[in-house]
Amino acid sequence: MYQAKVNGKDEFEIIAEDGNFQLNGEQKEIDIHQVNGHTLQVLYNGGSYTVHILAHDQATGSVSLRINGKKAHVKLTSELDRLLKEMGLENMAGSKVTNVKAPMPGLIHSIAVAVGDKVNKGDTLLILEAMKMENLIKSPSDGEIKKIAVEKGQTVEKSQVMIEFV
Repeated sequence: MYQAKVNGKDEFEIIAEDGNFQLNGEQKEIDIHQVNGHTLQVLYNGGSYTVHILAHDQATGSVSLRINGKKAHVKLTSELDRLLKEMGLENMAGSKVTNVKAPMPGLIHSIAVAVGDKVNKGDTLLILEAMKMENLIKSPSDGEIKKIAVEKGQTVEKSQVMIEFV
């Protein structure tokens, strides 16, 4: 289950399982077809929507979209994220991270840090291009860069270590 906040205002509860969708507790008929790596065609409530994924920031759950020509910013929060925050543990979860792994296969587009750099939680470490979409890979916690295990132009596999912290 996810909470989605659209353009900082409208909030929705989304449950997606096995191609079935619930919005705010109601079952919805939604057809999603991938047109290409970063474009989806969505049929919902009698309407057709072309959705372009402009950017995705996995660390913060932020997604920038263009839906039928109009830009939208969506912030996704998982049930686990909300539970950790309620318990005051959201910072503790990030503080134990010793490395950053590729969330998906892709190509290293650019690297924004160097060995020895001190980074804060949320700082951009690198940009990973996957399915023609640039994904900002952010630091999960404050720390110092120990090792950069990838280089610009390199292909990475899912779960491959890209950056290590001291």
